[in-house]
Amino acid sequence: DLYLFINSPGGWVIPGIAIYDAMQIVPPDVHTICMGLAASMGSFIL
Repeated sequence: DLYLFINSPGGWVIPGIAIYDAMQIVPPDVHTICMGLAASMGSFIL
């Protein structure tokens, strides 16, 4: 399993979607954990 800790005020859309796509295609399960703020694109990834 992979754990992705997120603390983000947001960001650009295209790189955020690329992160989301990568999370979908990697073999292990990806768990996201909010460590503070997850706004805008950060909440999409969460």
